Amino acid sequence: KVLYAGPTLASVERLPGAIGLHFIHADGGLVAKGGKLEEFAVAGEDRKWAWADARIQGDAVIVSTSAVPDPREVRYAWQSNPAATLFNGAGLPAAPFRTDHWPCITDGARPY
Repeated sequence: KVLYAGPTLASVERLPGAIGLHFIHADGGLVAKGGKLEEFAVAGEDRKWAWADARIQGDAVIVSTSAVPDPREVRYAWQSNPAATLFNGAGLPAAPFRTDHWPCITDGARPY
């Protein structure tokens, strides 16, 4: 058996004042490379994004910030050249992801 993927988002759990992100491919546990999870942002119903604190709890990452008291959506490493900090125990990184399906400012833009 060869591990072929880093942590992959499997489900989202809305918690009071936070969001729980559950992962598959977390073999060997989830790991914060560098000691701290970074690159997580949350938004509420107003769709205004704020950087958030994140902590590992088992096969999940709990994300929250006082700037968004009722978070609805999460993005991880959703920018150019992000710092990858979420890995599994085998040393494979999580890919950037988002839980929202809101239109992005680049939707409909042509790169040429």
